[in-house]
Amino acid sequence: MALATIELLAGRSIDDKRGILDGVRRALVGALQVPEDDPTVKLVEHASEDVIIPPRHSEQYAIVEVTMFKGRTERTKRRLYKYLVAELGAFDIPASDVQVVISNPRGNPRTRAARRTDARQCAAYPTSTAPARSRGDGPHR
Repeated sequence: MALATIELLAGRSIDDKRGILDGVRRALVGALQVPEDDPTVKLVEHASEDVIIPPRHSEQYAIVEVTMFKGRTERTKRRLYKYLVAELGAFDIPASDVQVVISNPRGNPRTRAARRTDARQCAAYPTSTAPARSRGDGPHR
């Protein structure tokens, strides 16, 4: 699993935005060795009046937030940074303007399919003999 959000200042062309999205997806697939259809990548634009960029960065400043399972090595994370910088460089975003933030969710996030399977198993094998509560019962109304 890999999720990425790219944050940029508004004003890029539709073609550039599509290229940046595709490039970040390629970087995730190449660096993390995830299936091509796995990464979810989204791009968020901000109006310049809605963002304060540190003075050391230009208007090309890009923040790429990546969420992935725990267990990736530092070497893999460095490889991801290298791939992201290369892909974004094709759109005139210099390495000095690329900030990558990596997060690992706690526990073991479940896919929708796994949750559906769990729900079916729970329905088939009830674990409680207490009567089911209807909406509005209990202390939280």
